[in-house]
Amino acid sequence: MKEYFIGEKKLSNLLTIALVFGLALLVSDALAGEWRVSPTRIDLSRNSKSSIVTVENVSEEIITLTTQVMSWTQDDDGKDKFLESDDLVVFPKVLLIKPGQSRVIRTGVKVPAIKQEKSYRLFIKEQPSEAEAKNGTISVVMQFAIPIFSKPLQEEFAGTFEKIDFNNSSLDILLRNTGNIFFRINDVKFSGKDVTGEETFQQELKGWYLLAGSARNFSIDLPSDVCATIQNLDVVVNTDHGPLTKQIELNQGMCSSSQ
Repeated sequence: MKEYFIGEKKLSNLLTIALVFGLALLVSDALAGEWRVSPTRIDLSRNSKSSIVTVENVSEEIITLTTQVMSWTQDDDGKDKFLESDDLVVFPKVLLIKPGQSRVIRTGVKVPAIKQEKSYRLFIKEQPSEAEAKNGTISVVMQFAIPIFSKPLQEEFAGTFEKIDFNNSSLDILLRNTGNIFFRINDVKFSGKDVTGEETFQQELKGWYLLAGSARNFSIDLPSDVCATIQNLDVVVNTDHGPLTKQIELNQGMCSSSQ
């Protein structure tokens, strides 16, 4: 089945302010085109240095789009950071697409990754029409940010539970991607069992991309009375490359420190 990435319409700040003050504004879908892109992710390598993205205009209006590639990294808190980059070639920079028609965006890597994967995002952004720009009309636009990964020569999947802290009735676990490629965290499951093996605690957190070399902290509430019922806490991080697991043996000292 062909997969499409359908963007989310975003209102301008002016419209947001107007709604806050209770103004009744009607925004027609005609103010913004409806379009979709495929594929939703691009993998580049030494054997596949270029790729294309197909953009289809499914609206009844002509749409104008701009493209930009930015390097994608993550800080110590796992938050995404983007910087302008010329590592990749992208063409065209501006697209004008008539209703019912499609255009392709070509992208290619200048210097492929060798030891560690490089990550980027291809931003495709809809532009307001000339009439809207001249009249100051409130616009509803869409933007896509397609992940692009430049693969290393040899791929290695690995993750390490780098730090485990109990503090103020919470448990913090720092997971670091120690491999040389990204992995996507589907979910993180916590399961606490007492001395008989009966489950007394469970919680699930959602995940996100974890880029090579980056770390992300996962935090759960663990009050002392709940902690006291747990002998072993199993942590399972389900990723698109398989699970990463950790078993934490709890004791009263840990539980008292979580008060």
